[in-house]
Amino acid sequence: MKANTTADPKESISHHDRQNLKNMAVQYIDIGSAGSSGSYSASTDQRRLLELQDQAIASQIAARINDKVVKAIVDMNFNVTGYPKRKVGQIGQENDQELTEAVAKMTSSKLLTPTGQDEEHVRKVMRCPDMPEDIKDQPREQVKPESKVEPEQPEKTAIMDDDAEPKKLESSAVLAHARDVKQFLIENLYGTTGYEQNGAA
Repeated sequence: MKANTTADPKESISHHDRQNLKNMAVQYIDIGSAGSSGSYSASTDQRRLLELQDQAIASQIAARINDKVVKAIVDMNFNVTGYPKRKVGQIGQENDQELTEAVAKMTSSKLLTPTGQDEEHVRKVMRCPDMPEDIKDQPREQVKPESKVEPEQPEKTAIMDDDAEPKKLESSAVLAHARDVKQFLIENLYGTTGYEQNGAA
């Protein structure tokens, strides 16, 4: 640093902040901060790697406790050959969308036959209520997606000439034909005079 200049400490601070995050394997929390670029997939992948690392470390700790601590305590109090084991729970949350898509694909392709235990696991992961006891052991049919039914198209009106094939009516011809039918119904149902007296057009 020269005597007449002042160095900006922000760059050095940001550098050491990133290095500290990398040392803790949580650099994904810095994605998108301070104008830096990044993506959701990159953040998700890095977080997943951290969870796998923590899961492996926790499993090693549990295995060491089972081999040394649990075994020693059981041997001092009991005369057995089998030992209980401590197990590590799931670290991190499963991706709900990936789980549901995988189960749906495996079920539809007949690679997986869903059971009550499968449903309980999915309910637990998705944070859904427990399965009611009255339907727990009952078989449930898979719901197939409804096929879209196209609405029936109305048939077009056709008229017949004396010695000709049926031909499709144009809009003007359909309107004229409708007027003729209306006039015929008016004359036969109401009578022309009585209908006009009622104020009908």
